[in-house]
Amino acid sequence: NLVLSTTFSTVEECLDYYKNDLNSFCANREYEPTITDGLVLNLDSGFSPSLRPGSDVWKNLSGDNSAQLSGGYKINNLKGGNIFFDGLSGKGTIDLTYVSNIYSISLWFKLEDDITSTMTLLSSDKFNISISNSNLQIGINSQNYSINYQFIGDNWYFISLSKRDDKFIVYINDENFEFSSTQNIEGGVLNIACSNNNNNFFKGNTTN
Repeated sequence: NLVLSTTFSTVEECLDYYKNDLNSFCANREYEPTITDGLVLNLDSGFSPSLRPGSDVWKNLSGDNSAQLSGGYKINNLKGGNIFFDGLSGKGTIDLTYVSNIYSISLWFKLEDDITSTMTLLSSDKFNISISNSNLQIGINSQNYSINYQFIGDNWYFISLSKRDDKFIVYINDENFEFSSTQNIEGGVLNIACSNNNNNFFKGNTTN
C-alpha cells in the first residue's frame, strides 16, 4: 500500500492487482507440502520458480535441467496456473538421463475440444502416452497398452502411471487399470505435447 498508494486489506485484493499488472508478478516461494524426494522431473506451471509469465523455460524443480517451450503455447494463470498448447506447433522438450524398473509418472491436462484425432501428451524414442476420443495409449519400449476411456473436451483429467517390479497400474481420475509388465523406462529427450516424430500435437492445457 505504501508503494502503490492503495488501501488493500486482503490477500485477494493484492493477488488481483498482480494478476492484472503486466509489469509485476507475485512469487509463491514456498512449495506446497507434497512428496518430491527422489523425483527425476518436477515441472509445475502454477509455481513461479518453475515457470514465470513470458518465459520460454519451464524449470525442472528436481534437477538442473529445464524444458524448452516453443511453437504455439500460452502461459496463463487460470486454475492456479497452466500452459495452453495450440495443437499445431506448441511443445516442450527436456533431456533426461535415467533407467528404472520402479517409477511413477503423473500429469494434469484439460482438452480444448472433443478429440477428433490422436494427440500425444508425452513421448520419447522409447516411451509414449497419447489419447484419442475413446482410448489412452501407452507405449514402453516394445510393449503397448490401450485403455478404453472416453475423453471429453473442456474437462480436466489426471493420469498417473505407476510401475513396480512386474506390476503396472494406470489411474485416470478415480478409475484404475492394472497390467503385467517387465519393461524398464529409459531416459532421453522427452517431448511434451507432441510425438517423437514432431506430430500428433496436443491441444489444451496442462499444469504439470
